[in-house]
Amino acid sequence: MAKRWWIPVIAAAVTLAASGCAGTYQQASVDASLSSPNGVVDGSYFYGALSPYGRWVECQPYGWCWTPYGAAGDWRPYGDGSWTYTDVGWSWVSDEPWGWACYHYGRWMDHPDYGWVWVPGNEWAPAWVAWPKRFGT
Repeated sequence: MAKRWWIPVIAAAVTLAASGCAGTYQQASVDASLSSPNGVVDGSYFYGALSPYGRWVECQPYGWCWTPYGAAGDWRPYGDGSWTYTDVGWSWVSDEPWGWACYHYGRWMDHPDYGWVWVPGNEWAPAWVAWPKRFGT
């Protein structure tokens, strides 16, 4: 019988969604050089830190959003890494070098012109997995 490795992944995603997503969790630990004592990072830090890995595009009404370089046409967020259970709940551990920011601060949206773009946020969470409607709908 084939192992059903995807069952825990789906269960984790459903659990996160049902619990109000990761936004209800408190920060366990974030690199001290990036965060204030409240677990909040200054959004301007992301611009320089992520620029080597992608480009910034203006997406009104959200402002400047980021999209990774070299993403294949079928690329989507939360696809290159794994879920792990931590003391603050399920957390996404990305294999992408920029994942420390884009999966723990802000949200992703599917933009009609740019594909998946990341809308920066300043509050840390183990993962932000509530998917908004497609941009403009």
